[in-house]
Parts: sequence; structure tokens; C-alpha cells
Amino acid sequence: MPSDEKPQKMMLDAAIPEVRARAAEFVRMQWPQHAEKLLQQELGISEASAERILARSASGKLLQKMMMRWGWPFASFVLEPLCGAVDRGALLRRLDALDAKAEEAEATAQRARQEAKELRLEILAGGRPDLSGRVAGGGGERPDPAGPALLGDGAETRRPVARRSASGRR
Repeated sequence: MPSDEKPQKMMLDAAIPEVRARAAEFVRMQWPQHAEKLLQQELGISEASAERILARSASGKLLQKMMMRWGWPFASFVLEPLCGAVDRGALLRRLDALDAKAEEAEATAQRARQEAKELRLEILAGGRPDLSGRVAGGGGERPDPAGPALLGDGAETRRPVARRSASGRR
């Protein structure tokens, strides 16, 4: 083991008894009465395992099982001696900001889907759709009516010119 890992391991070893004690405390806060029996039912463990948890001697496997069952509230409470206090307010503000960003992205995607649907309907109706403002980065300039038309695969072609028949009809 490199020498720089030894202090970390020593710190971790010193914190393990505190982690085990906090695990027992967490269980007792959950169930002030009948903790052993309720712990057995909750985690599906033996009586001996429940006794070890409450005696502040939970094994790594039991701590892992508890963490999987109770998630973040348990992990933050039990690991506080190793990681320090968690600023839940800052985490919640960050989550709110991410939620707002996701909602904004979804709204933008919804507008793009609606514009694509409207454009598709205009094309299928045989009309000549107005692409101004719809082209990404288009800056609002109108396409040249005599210019190239985009086909579905991105290839360009010139629009056919209608020719008059001998009777004068198109």
C-alpha cells in the first residue's frame, strides 16, 4: 500500500465504529420500541444480525443492506463522520435548477416537434411552406423561391418549372 493511502485507511478504520454506532442510532430513531423485531422484518435478517446492528457491531454486508433499503437519508446520517455534514439546502437548490433546465429543454423540444408537424402538414397539403424562422440558425431570412429545395434526404435539386401545353394550360 502506498504511503499516501495509509492515513486515509487509518482515518477510515477509526471512523468505522462511529459509522456502526450511527447505524444503530438511525434504527432506534426509526423504531424507538421493538427495534430488533421491526429491523428483522424490514431487512429480512436474522435475530442475531438485528442484535449485532443494535449492539453497534453491524458488518459491512449489513451496513450495505441498510443503505440499499433506506438510501440517502441513511447514508448521509451514517457517513457524516467521514464526509462531514451535507448541505441539503444546497443540494435541493441544485436539483431545482436542474429540474428547471430540464423543463426548459422539454418545452423547446415540444415547440420543435410542433413546428415539424405543422411543416409536414403544409408540405403534404401541397403548399409552399414558409421556412423563415424555422430553419435552425436561419436568422429569419426567407428562402429564395427559385432556389434549391431540400428533399427528405438532404439532397438538393432545382424546383421543376411548370410548362404550358399547347392549349395554354399548365
